[in-house]
Amino acid sequence: MSFLSLPNEIILQIAEGLSPAQLNSLLRANRRLANLIPHVLLETLFRTCSPRLGAFALFNAAERNDWRVVKRLVDRGILAFAGPRFMKTPLWIAADMGCRDIVRLLLAREDVDPNGQGLDSRTDVNAAFNTGWSPLHLAASTGNETIVRILLSDPSIRVNAQNHRGWTPLHQAVCEGSAAVARILLSDERSDV
Repeated sequence: MSFLSLPNEIILQIAEGLSPAQLNSLLRANRRLANLIPHVLLETLFRTCSPRLGAFALFNAAERNDWRVVKRLVDRGILAFAGPRFMKTPLWIAADMGCRDIVRLLLAREDVDPNGQGLDSRTDVNAAFNTGWSPLHLAASTGNETIVRILLSDPSIRVNAQNHRGWTPLHQAVCEGSAAVARILLSDERSDV
């Protein structure tokens, strides 16, 4: 009897005893397994508490705008050991990719640091990439009005933060031709113009 002809329950029982690498291979084998096994892989991550694998899963889910997986990972405490990846935080990546549900999810959490950078458990909405680009810079440069509004809803946002060139999010919006985002930024009372 071939593996794929087994009932789902048996496949899941077998999958629970596999390593993350073996589970990854099964996920890539075919569509049925890709839909069946992801939660087993997540449970394996929680059992092993691997910072590398946890960070990979979190960043991968953020890049794919898979807010259900991000929520599950955050709820299970994955951010406690998943720090920045290539100097980018989950919030930064979600803003860059235009994943508004994930940005909302990460900003709504007060018990975790979605930036993975400090002892302060609150979200640092201003956490910047090494070039000084904050999530607000990214959203403004891509003209993403929804993400800009979500980020501006955070009282600690620095609307006038400057990147490595001395540009603010307003500069980015204007240079990229996003008049709508520029208007949103100008209408914010914290904007220093």
